[in-house]
Amino acid sequence: MLGSGAITQSYLSETIPPEIEGTGLGAVRSSASLLASMGPVLFGAIAERGFFDEGYLSLALLMALVTLLTLRLPGETE
Repeated sequence: MLGSGAITQSYLSETIPPEIEGTGLGAVRSSASLLASMGPVLFGAIAERGFFDEGYLSLALLMALVTLLTLRLPGETE
C-alpha cells in the first residue's frame, strides 16, 4: 500500500487542472495521509472490542474496492 503513493501522485499531478494543481494535489495528499494515519488506531479500537476478524475482513474488502476503482482510472490519451 505504501508503494502506491509515487504512482498515484504522478497520476494526480497529470490529471489535476493547472489552475488548482498545487492546492488540489496538496489537499488530496494531506487528506490521504490523515486517513492512512488513522487506520491503525481505528483497527486497534475495533480489535479491542472483540471484532478482530470483522475488522480484518473489512480491510480486505476495502483493498478490493480500491483495486477495482484503480482499474477504472482512465488511461493515457494522446
